[in-house]
Amino acid sequence: MKIGLIGCGRMGSALVGGIAKSGMTGSGDITVHDPNADAVAALVAKTDAVAAADNLELTSKSQTIL
Repeated sequence: MKIGLIGCGRMGSALVGGIAKSGMTGSGDITVHDPNADAVAALVAKTDAVAAADNLELTSKSQTIL
């Protein structure tokens, strides 16, 4: 399942961390975007998430969007 997450704050990071640990998705199946590039970089470094340049890219790569 390809998941897109808009917003990489505390809630978004918790969701991505839980999804990644659950084994529900494969490596690179979570795409994230946030206006704060530091938040995106931190989340990508902690998980197998992939950064999107914008929400349009995120939605085009995702089946489910949070």
